Amino acid sequence: MTECAYPTHRGKLVSLYMTQWPVGYLIAAWTTYGSFRIPSSWSWRLPSLLQVIPSIVQLTLSIFAPESPRWLIYNDRTDEAVEMLAKYHADGDRNSPLVRFQVAEIQAILGEEKENGSMKWPEFIRTRGNRRRLLILLFVGYVMQWSGNALTSYYLPKVLDTVGIRTAKTQLLINAVLSIWQTGCSIVFALLIDRVGRRGLILFGTCTMLVVFIVWTIASAIDQERDFQESGLASAMVAMIFVFQVGYQPVGAASVLYVTESALFSLRSKTAMIFQACGYTASVFNNFANPIAMNSITWRYYVVYCVILALEVLITFFFLPETKGRRLEEIGEVFDGPYIVPKFNTLRKIETELAGESVIPSKGNTVDFNEGIN
Repeated sequence: MTECAYPTHRGKLVSLYMTQWPVGYLIAAWTTYGSFRIPSSWSWRLPSLLQVIPSIVQLTLSIFAPESPRWLIYNDRTDEAVEMLAKYHADGDRNSPLVRFQVAEIQAILGEEKENGSMKWPEFIRTRGNRRRLLILLFVGYVMQWSGNALTSYYLPKVLDTVGIRTAKTQLLINAVLSIWQTGCSIVFALLIDRVGRRGLILFGTCTMLVVFIVWTIASAIDQERDFQESGLASAMVAMIFVFQVGYQPVGAASVLYVTESALFSLRSKTAMIFQACGYTASVFNNFANPIAMNSITWRYYVVYCVILALEVLITFFFLPETKGRRLEEIGEVFDGPYIVPKFNTLRKIETELAGESVIPSKGNTVDFNEGIN
């Protein structure tokens, strides 16, 4: 998606891709809420079985997905790359200035990467820019799982138990309503990705989650001290679970886009793999530590996430650069500097020659070639 999207649509498209997680959560939440009333083992078999349907749809539609033009050019299949870019970026016009520039730019960048043999794992630590990319990749990958989100999703029943909401029906209803709210938040922030920026959304999200956990921790402590007798405190903590999504969804919208567009092409697949590995290894901790901690120290466990989120805010503010408003190949300047980008002057010459021309995107709207460049 990152490599195939129209340049000025890349941010929104990749971020909207991430909204499919909460959409799936919404379907699952309301399915389990409905099947809860089935007086047999089908109360859990049905939700499990229905998960096969999206997989079949995805498998079928993936057959029609286009190949990445960068992969095609990297493997000396330039004609196919031109055809793909013309079809999806220029209404089939192979001579479109946008297509010509994209091909020239991709060839210049990938040609240099080929010469350097930069597809091997040590490339992640070879240069200062790549080391920075790797640290950001690890940070964002773990932020997605170590921000307290597991407590508001996988362990939501245990969290609700701590505030005195213990009936299964009520917990399932809260979970189902939360899924609607979560989906709405994810779509809104995905559409704001190019206005607010990747760094801006992550910073806003981590700050919001930190405030939520501070309030949540204080309210939980008071509620337990008063033996869960005040319904107002319980309601406030449930409200914080919903406010938490206002913080978590911006991070979700920006995370995959941020790490994939920051990576060199030759390391992009490895970057995606490391990002997924971060999520899985963080989930191991969540699966084993969270339930034990919730049972043993209840609300005091929230303090751990207050500290983690405070660190995430500081790292985001001081360490993460902004990448919005740049073409995919141009993002290298953010990490490596303008004079490090290979054949930089040649690319600028091509850009200058084509800057006065316009391109016609698939929707038929005339878009100035400069859009998305600066």
